[in-house]
Amino acid sequence: MAVPIKIKNLYEFNCIHNSDNVIKYCSIKRVFIRGKYKYYLLLTIEGKPALKRFDGELKHKVGQGDVGIDIGMQTIAITTPTSTEIQVLCDKIDRINDDKITLEEKMVRSLDASNPDCLYNNGVRKKGSKLTHKSKNYKKFAIKHKEIVRREGEIRRLQHNLLALYILSLGDNISVEKMDFNKIGEQFHKCRDLTRKLRTSIRIKAPSMLIRILDTKLQNNNLELHYVNSFKTKLSQFDHTTLQYIPAELNQRTKVIDGHVLQRDLYSSFLLMNTNPNCESINIEKCNNRFNDFLIAHTKEIERLKNQEYNTRSIGVKGKYN
Repeated sequence: MAVPIKIKNLYEFNCIHNSDNVIKYCSIKRVFIRGKYKYYLLLTIEGKPALKRFDGELKHKVGQGDVGIDIGMQTIAITTPTSTEIQVLCDKIDRINDDKITLEEKMVRSLDASNPDCLYNNGVRKKGSKLTHKSKNYKKFAIKHKEIVRREGEIRRLQHNLLALYILSLGDNISVEKMDFNKIGEQFHKCRDLTRKLRTSIRIKAPSMLIRILDTKLQNNNLELHYVNSFKTKLSQFDHTTLQYIPAELNQRTKVIDGHVLQRDLYSSFLLMNTNPNCESINIEKCNNRFNDFLIAHTKEIERLKNQEYNTRSIGVKGKYN
């Protein structure tokens, strides 16, 4: 069976017809879209992907310079020698996730109504009971739920790719704190509600996916992502002006550095930008030379966050900064 190739799509044409790229595998992928199954041919090609160009020039250029990114469960702080900012991860899927939760509640109520024998008199499900009866409404809800999950995944992947390209445009020497997001919830085992909230944020925002996409794009440009050792640098505690480590509570979103009240994530990204090549220590000379520019950029970013419509309580900009 012959598969047509869109000649107008230069990116697909260059990927397939490049002499250095060899098609290794072909597979069929079935995707459930808007109540129907659609089939796609997936080609696994050996080598690096072709670079996208527009009018002969690279569409996504890689910048030059140091970049520090401090990524959390819901936000990411990005700092360069001339700018600093905080962005909310996958902000466009928040509304979709609310719709998904509402639909899941309807599915649970419909399933309980169709299986009254599996419930106690107080409405609690019997342990080990099998809810086999599914109504027509439940099946309709299930189809809508499947479509919402698919849309959520597509939007998440698109936003992560766009954010990774934006970070690449800022610089080529990118440093990030090495984190294991799967084990973060274990630190909050005493508070079940907080642990559930963190797991939900990790599942919806997928911060590890963003790091993986960014690392892949750097490798495609013969670059590498620098993973900073968090146990040796202790970014959340370090003060580059006094060279001291001051412990802070997890809910404390600000730090006082040289008399200036700074947002904690922004300051951590500033330290990440100024790490040494061994990724195990902070370059104090770079920090001192760039600190004044960081203060100016920090003030502008805090004012922007205070004026935006998005709820900035979790970011930590409620209060006075100087």
